[in-house]
Order: sequence, then C-alpha cells, then structure tokens
Amino acid sequence: MKLHATGGGQRLPSTCAPYLGPMLSHLSIEHFGLIRSLQLELSAGFTAVTGETGAGKSMLLGAVAAALGARVHRELLHEGHPARLKARFLCTSNPALDAWLEERGIVAGQAVEVERDITQGRSRSWVNGQAVQQKDLKELARHLVDFHGQRDLAQLMERERHAGLLDALPQVRPFRGAHDEAWRGWRACRDELQQALRERERARDLRELWQFQWDELQTLAARPGEDRALEAEHRVLSNAEELKRVGHQVADQLYESEEALHGRLVAVERELTLAARLDAAFAPAATLVREAVLQVQEAASLASSRAESLEWDPERLEQIRERLGQLDRLARKHGGSLDALLARQEELRGQLDQGSDLDERIARLEIEEARLRNSLLVARQALSLARTEGGQGLSRRMGPLLEELGIQGGRLDVVFEDAATELDPVGAESPAFFISTNPDTPLGPLEQIASGGELSRIMLALKCLLLEDSAGQCLVFDEIDAGISGRAALAVAALMEQLARRHQLLCITHLPQIAAAATRQIGVDKAFVEGATRVEIRYLDEEGRLRQIARLQSGREDEADLAAARRLLAGALAERHP
Repeated sequence: MKLHATGGGQRLPSTCAPYLGPMLSHLSIEHFGLIRSLQLELSAGFTAVTGETGAGKSMLLGAVAAALGARVHRELLHEGHPARLKARFLCTSNPALDAWLEERGIVAGQAVEVERDITQGRSRSWVNGQAVQQKDLKELARHLVDFHGQRDLAQLMERERHAGLLDALPQVRPFRGAHDEAWRGWRACRDELQQALRERERARDLRELWQFQWDELQTLAARPGEDRALEAEHRVLSNAEELKRVGHQVADQLYESEEALHGRLVAVERELTLAARLDAAFAPAATLVREAVLQVQEAASLASSRAESLEWDPERLEQIRERLGQLDRLARKHGGSLDALLARQEELRGQLDQGSDLDERIARLEIEEARLRNSLLVARQALSLARTEGGQGLSRRMGPLLEELGIQGGRLDVVFEDAATELDPVGAESPAFFISTNPDTPLGPLEQIASGGELSRIMLALKCLLLEDSAGQCLVFDEIDAGISGRAALAVAALMEQLARRHQLLCITHLPQIAAAATRQIGVDKAFVEGATRVEIRYLDEEGRLRQIARLQSGREDEADLAAARRLLAGALAERHP
C-alpha cells in the first residue's frame, strides 16, 4: 500500500512561517505489528490520525519511534520476517543535528534517512547508509522528533520534573545549559579532589609499612641474578674436594702420566707425518691429530689449573647459605622470586615518591575546585534570575492561554523552594507549578488540583510557549487530547492548528474538532485479509473525512451527522483562511 498526500495534502496557509525542519517526509513499514507493508508520504502542517479505538493508530506512531531506536515488544515482530522500518527527514537548517552527524562521520545533507531492521533478539540500524548502534538512534531521535503522549503528562504530576519544563523556556534554556556545564565541570573536579584525598589518607595509613619494607629491601641490597650466581657458587664449594680430585685425575690421564693420551697422540702424529711424505693423502689426518694434541694439552692445563684453585672454604660456604636464606625469605614474602622482590622494591620507591606528588596534585585541585565553584555560583545566580523572570512571564502568558483552552479564570504560578543540597544539579531552587482552575479557587500544587483533561490542556499550553521561538520541529501527539470535550476541544484544536503553522504535527485524536482542524487526515481501520487481521491506513479524501468526523461526533453517518461534520470542517477551513 502506497499513500501520497493528495486530496488531503493542501498547501499550508500563507500565514505559515518558513519551515526549516526536521520534517518527516517518508515512512516505510514492513512486518511491524498488524502492518504488513506501508509506504507513507508526509508533508508539513497538521496531519490527524483517526480511527476506532483499537484500530491500530498508535501502531503507526510506534513505528516512527521504533525506527528511531525505541524498544520494540516481541509481540509486534513476525516469526521469519524482520520488521523493516525506514524514515526520511528533511531539514534545511539544523546546526545541532549537523554537528551530531559530523561527530560520527555521517555525511550531512538536506535529508536524514534512518533505517532499522528488527528480528527476535537483535536489530541493525543505519543513518544515511552508515551502520550505527541503537543508542545512537535514541540520541538522534532527540534532534528529529518530539514525542508527546499520556506518559508525558506524568511530568506535570511529578514536581521534580517541573524544573526541566520551566528551564525549557527559550529565555531560560541557555542559562540552564551554562549552569549544567559549570556544574558538571565542578562536580568532576570535586570528585577528582575527593579521590586524591582518599588516596592520600590511604597512603598515610600505609606509608609506615611501605617505609619499613623499603628499608628492609634497601638493607638487603639484592642484585638481579644474585640468587642464581650464589646457587652456582654454593654447588662448587659444596663439592670442592670431589671437583679437585676429578681435575687432577683428568690432567693426569690427558697429559702427565706415562700412559697419558697426549703421548700416544704425539706418536700417532709422528707416524702420520712420515706417511704423508710418501702419500700426501695422509696430510689432512696428520693435521687433525696435531690439532688434537694441542687441544688435549690445553684441556689438561685447564683441568689442572681449576683443580689447584679449588679450596674447601667452610666460612664462605656458610656466608652463601645465609645470604640465600635472606633472599629466599624476602622473595617468598614479596612474590616468590628475586625478580618479584626487585619489582616490589621499585614499586615501593614509586609509592613513597608519590606522596609528595600527591600533595602537589591536591593543592592544584583545591585551587581549581575553588575556581570552578565560583563559576558555578555565578552560573547558578544567573539561572535563578532567568528562572524568576521566565516564571513571571510564563505565569503572565499562561493565564490567557488557559482561558482560550476553556479553563476559566485559570492561573499558573511558579513557586520556588530551596534546592535539596547546597550545590544541587537542579540549581539554587526547585521550581514547582501551582495552579488555580477556577476564579475563586486559591492556588495549589498542580499535581493535587488539575484533572486529566486540565493536565492535557496545561501541557499543550506549555508546549506552545516552549516552541514559539524554535525553527520548526516534527511533533508527534498520541492522544494528548484525552479528557477534553465541548468548547475546550475547539480551543485545543485552534491551538494545535496554530502550532502547525510553524511545526509539523502528527496527532492521534478521538475528537472531531481536532480532526477537522488538521490540514489532512489519515484513517486507520482493521480488516481481516487472507486469514489474518491487518491494519489498513489511508489518506482520507473529502468524503472520507466527512464520514470519519461524523463517526467521531456521534458514531453514525446519517445525513444529519454528515451535515454537522460538514459544518465543522467548513468552520475549521474558515479559521485557517480567515
């Protein structure tokens, strides 16, 4: 099924600001939930997604979220068929997005194409053809789409989230960014300083032990290879008498006795020399024997000399045994070998020298921490001032917006309480929204006073103020109109139509007023096709919109209902083209 925004894809009113994106221009879905295959072309402006409860509307927007890295429940995947999701976003000017792409080596242009294949247990993702991880898609999603649903209303019910909403105001946002950067810098320096102080404390506790071990090893004065040399000397001294006997015996057999090998070889050499005079072929043999005579003589000399030098020295032997014992005891204490002992000696040298280096490092960190703390305090003060001014402006502007949205006498104030800690990541204060939803009702905590429908309208009003200075975004609303009806629905529809003049809106709605305010409308239905339940998605032409809006109004499509739907659509068109 391929859908194009024809019929319902009118041009935006001439009052629309130039759209700079990002804008979702194409969505491709295969084998995702009850959607077998879908090619959807989208354009700027306001697109309403309508259909019966349970028809699969949220599945369409869920596919957009899944394409951008959101977690996918197993029941939405088909056995044997990977879910294939593709989304193309057009963007003519977005420095933050371009910087994100450039950091990852992804070619930036006027389009960002995201693809994701998902199977049971794994997924693969690409951005502009380059493979990326799922976490990268989640980061990218923040630059491409702003999702809003029933869960987002929980932000209003959780007071600790109010600071984030207030600080998203255009006039407060840069000060919150500067504060967060200053806080992260100070926190990193403080953590490093605390780690260095802990290291110094541990070093002080161990320094006495290190000094004792160092002095012990210094006194020992071990040398590399000393143990092997001493063991060799010990073997010689322990066997000196036997080695002396062997040396003299070998010298006697080789040279000194009447039957010594030297004399016999001399006689052989003489015979071969005579034979060589008669036959030159004997000359090589004579030469070899002559060399053997010299080697035997040299060997006898070496053996005799070594035998003469060997003396039994019990005192030296005892010294060697005592030294080997010292080396062995400390080696076993420090790793089992002389090499380990020498390595430990070098390690101790470094640990003892580190003390002075650590003191210098701590001194530098203390100066840096004080500097960063002062910078943080300056940023915190600037944030507090911006919050005060932003909160006053928000209160002043929210009143008329709430009136427009049907909360008569509605008023929202920002109350500041001291932050939980002295240097808190949220700043010097913790903002909280207080509200009154009736002219004669005093202000009270928003989370205690506002109903579900009022929360939806408050969030929509906040969103309008937060987005008024942005260049354009793709906004996705999933039934944010819950709990709204009657005149309030008309007011919400008008406000969303105003948002759509600057931003791309995709909105799931059950309200005919909001569907009529859209510039185009997508219908979602379930059908039983080829033995399986499928979701069918189509752009609605004028007749289709009339019937869909009539069903949203009354659940029927008779002439009276169609006439009422026609009047609603005509009124919405008049609002767009006054």
